[in-house]
Amino acid sequence: MAPRVLVLGGGFAGIKLATTLASSGHDVTLVSKCDFFEVAFANARSLVEPSIADLTLLPYEALRPHGRFIQGEVVRLGARTATLADGTTLDFDYAAVCTGSEYSVGKGFAATAQDRKAEIQALHDRVASASSVLIAGGGPLGVELAGELVQDYPSKQVTLVHSGDRLLPTMPAKLGKAAAKWLQEHGCKVLLNDKLPVPASRSGPLPASYSGSTSSGVAVTSDVLLVATGIRLNTGFMRPDLADAVDDAGRIKVDRHLHVIGHPTLFALGDVTDVPEDKLAFLATRHGELVAKNLHKLLQAHGKGQAAVEAASKKLKAWKPSMGFSVNIVSLGRRYGLTAPGAGTTNSA
Repeated sequence: MAPRVLVLGGGFAGIKLATTLASSGHDVTLVSKCDFFEVAFANARSLVEPSIADLTLLPYEALRPHGRFIQGEVVRLGARTATLADGTTLDFDYAAVCTGSEYSVGKGFAATAQDRKAEIQALHDRVASASSVLIAGGGPLGVELAGELVQDYPSKQVTLVHSGDRLLPTMPAKLGKAAAKWLQEHGCKVLLNDKLPVPASRSGPLPASYSGSTSSGVAVTSDVLLVATGIRLNTGFMRPDLADAVDDAGRIKVDRHLHVIGHPTLFALGDVTDVPEDKLAFLATRHGELVAKNLHKLLQAHGKGQAAVEAASKKLKAWKPSMGFSVNIVSLGRRYGLTAPGAGTTNSA
């Protein structure tokens, strides 16, 4: 029997891994909660241009070969078996955890591409009809949301509240300063060193309005509140049997080969890892490429005995965080963007 590979999650890392291995003739099963792949980094643009969903939502059937596809949610993972929410159990020889993250704006609740398009349209309609929009969080997502809004809806009152002393806190300081300057020049009110008492998670796809005060006492009212904070890793299913593999923040502990530490049958890729790097789509795709090469070596050795597998394990390729260089790119609407090391504003017009 050919060794079985289970890929949990069909985002950038998962789909790259599944298609690469399946194209090489390996036995692959891909599991995802939804039936489509989503280009998630385009979701800020979808806020003002919902038709972009026709390009950014791709049914998995259109991305073959990716092996066998099962639509479902993993609720428990062990060293050799995964359990889905409907009670289905899936045995494997190797598994890769690529389940990504969730946050309040950007990733939806829908299980089908059609329903996801409806979510995107409804969010756009809500924002388009609003006279004011409040954004909580000044990381890349919050800045990009604000950039899209002030360019496409210059008459709307847009306010961005961030708890730190500068925007884009994980990037060079001059990028955060340039972002604040550009947003303010385009009519966005930026409140730094302040917070909004907002829930960490949402209960539905549409945002609520907001009326209240920030932690420093600034009164704020808006027709729409967009929460760009509170990213949650989808790794809760690891806790029952693999708690030692997850840190307190929910990140999966991996070695330099993206092997889950202490669990030789498991790999982890993308957002869920504890690799010290920004969680970006193109890096997740490269995770998929690297793990596909590593798994290919292990799968070829699988039927030749334990000694062959151990020998193959010594030849696995190592991941270099951020591929060895700093990546700092943030879009500001349709025509502008920020990048380092120059930390200036670029114009694509």
